[in-house]
Amino acid sequence: MNALPRRERERLARRDEIVVAAEREFLKNGFEKASMDKIAAEAQFTKRTLYKYFSSKEDLFWVVVAGINRRLLEYYKDSMTNEPDFFLKLRAIATGYLKFAQQNADAFRLLNESHFYRIDKDISPNYKDVVEIRNQGLQGIMELIKAGQETNTIRPDLDPQKTAFSLAFLLMGFLYMVFEGNKVHNNVRLIDQTELINYSLDLLYSAIKK
Repeated sequence: MNALPRRERERLARRDEIVVAAEREFLKNGFEKASMDKIAAEAQFTKRTLYKYFSSKEDLFWVVVAGINRRLLEYYKDSMTNEPDFFLKLRAIATGYLKFAQQNADAFRLLNESHFYRIDKDISPNYKDVVEIRNQGLQGIMELIKAGQETNTIRPDLDPQKTAFSLAFLLMGFLYMVFEGNKVHNNVRLIDQTELINYSLDLLYSAIKK
């Protein structure tokens, strides 16, 4: 395989520097308050240079979100590696998501909030990458559910697609409320966070186990 020409390597390096700077800005301020001026300053480029690589703040935002989603998928894979059956692999996805949320609190918050941003997705060509990566995660959950049904470890009456969506949405919303709720709800603070999470995950997954 031939090495990339020097000019192309430099172009890709500049693009990566912009994405890294943008991630810092989006994690700190969210989409609405993030500034292309601040991203340009952080990356040590002019704003004009930014627009040579990305058509808009929305376009750059979805590149950042796609990258975070890819890292989340790696947490899933690492958590499932040593589990012996499909149900435990499915249960391990929750463990991976929890580990990601605990180790990457700002990124976890941005991922959750990205589902609700009022952004014109049609003008950002990079949004399709986010959709593709999210679909990979959902497809992986669906395949585990089907495999678990075939091995008689997951209830055979469940619809794999609906179950995958339900698990993903419930897990995402639950963890977000636990972490964010601790800041504003006194009743949540009274419960040990880890104990509550593990109890709730056991409750959720017991509903699908055969």
